[in-house]
Amino acid sequence: MTVAIGLVVASIRPDEAAAQFESVLAQMPLPAYVSIAFQGSDQDFRQLRDAVRITADNAGFTDYSVVHDRGQGASRARNIALANVPETVTWVWTPNDTTRPTEQFLQNLSHSLTTATEDVGVVGLNYRVGDRFRRHVSTNKELTGWQVWHVIEPATVWRRDHLVRAGGFDERIGPGSDGWTQAGEGTDAIYRVTARGLTVSSAPLAVMGREQHLDPRSKFQRRKEFYYAVGVGCVIRRHYLTLRGLLAIVTPLVNWAIGRSTPGESRTLSLALAASSGRFLGIVLGDRACRIDRRTEHWH
Repeated sequence: MTVAIGLVVASIRPDEAAAQFESVLAQMPLPAYVSIAFQGSDQDFRQLRDAVRITADNAGFTDYSVVHDRGQGASRARNIALANVPETVTWVWTPNDTTRPTEQFLQNLSHSLTTATEDVGVVGLNYRVGDRFRRHVSTNKELTGWQVWHVIEPATVWRRDHLVRAGGFDERIGPGSDGWTQAGEGTDAIYRVTARGLTVSSAPLAVMGREQHLDPRSKFQRRKEFYYAVGVGCVIRRHYLTLRGLLAIVTPLVNWAIGRSTPGESRTLSLALAASSGRFLGIVLGDRACRIDRRTEHWH
């Protein structure tokens, strides 16, 4: 079976997106296509476009697009980038602009996807921060139930056609969207893909990410944690309103109490409270949380 892997990238940071493009073109084999949707200023877009063109010319690579979106929201940008990926691409990876491939990543991923059965619509990867896993999903080949919630979009590979048919990413959810639901867009998309009768599997590969919450006591980080958690709660309400889903409300507080932290993150009581309260409100409000104006900074 022929495997053609493309990248769908949403970005507001020209330096990061340009560095990621360069890291991907250092891979062998080269990706089938790279599609970037950028939401920064006109000047930053020109900087990114020129940097990408130089890197592509040096590598002799022509299968890419860089477009400027003057809207906001990572989900919106991913959908724009996804729409620009040719139908000949069978799988798409959706990294953040700060995500980097590990050595021989595309070669190993191509080999792994070659063995994927036709019913597999989504493949979750491990997500490494430094020398530790922040998400380690490959202990189970097929991911079901709460295991699906361990998969995050920068470490996810999708069958392109099924992601498109499922409607892509909900633009009301995810970083930079207008409402309170600032996370959960990847999990929501996974559930909509699997609603088409497809399954979620894992691959024993990792991508590299960055540390989170470098200043955990700042007001910005607490606010960010809260809005991210509201998004998670909203998606729980949509797709996984079970006892396990409800227990997720108190998980941040329990983890703080027993001293358990996710690699790459710093945890404080204030962040745990923000996460638990956000998940609770997300579950209670459901989709209404998407319509509440966030009135704060745009990030993703």
